[in-house]
Amino acid sequence: MSEISSVRMPARLRSPRNCQHIRLRATITIDLEAEDSVQAEGLKAKLANEYELLRREYLSAKLEFRQRKPRSRPRAASPAVVMAVYLDD
Repeated sequence: MSEISSVRMPARLRSPRNCQHIRLRATITIDLEAEDSVQAEGLKAKLANEYELLRREYLSAKLEFRQRKPRSRPRAASPAVVMAVYLDD
């Protein structure tokens, strides 16, 4: 018996035998704005360097860049907060 298999975990840390693993996907969205393509490339390079630090821990991490079109109209305002008064208050 190896040292690892002889170590017993406390019952509260053990997972049930038929338990499915939990899969999570974390999404990080960063909107970057640049004055020109030179500045955009600099921002991409800076973010790619930070991404490499993250990828050391999470090998399946992916980094994508997409160019977005500017909005033709301003974004619609968020709806006003509706507060209903209850008769029993």
